[in-house]
Amino acid sequence: MANKIEKQKGALNALAIILIVLSVLGLVGSVLLVVFGALTVGSEIVVGILQIVFGGLLFILAGFLLVLGLYMLFIGLSVKATHGSIKQDNIPLNGTVNMTKCKNCGTEVSSVDKFCPKCGASLLDKKVCPKCGATNMSENTKCSACGADL
Repeated sequence: MANKIEKQKGALNALAIILIVLSVLGLVGSVLLVVFGALTVGSEIVVGILQIVFGGLLFILAGFLLVLGLYMLFIGLSVKATHGSIKQDNIPLNGTVNMTKCKNCGTEVSSVDKFCPKCGASLLDKKVCPKCGATNMSENTKCSACGADL
């Protein structure tokens, strides 16, 4: 399943290609307007000048759109969305900044995990007393039930 970045990347590339095609057509049309305007100036001066002016304006606009389309295509082709680099469906995936590490072995674990999938250590912020098995707060250094070192 493609993620949101890949879908939007495809839409950006498609829009860029459409923009490039339209701008090339605009450039060709502007050149034709200027050429026909130059040919018309001999017989109808006002019409010929208007064709040359509109051809020049169309050339500038089409050139700007061509540069914009090429820039958008460059951005669309250079964006990479690697697997696990974003959150999907509000669940952090491997490799995200939202990952925490197991305090026992250092394996990246999800925020919804209660035990480390590699070593089985508890990921909850509570300490279990090795002597009596009582649950203690993570900041405790001594067991609240029997006083043993945690």
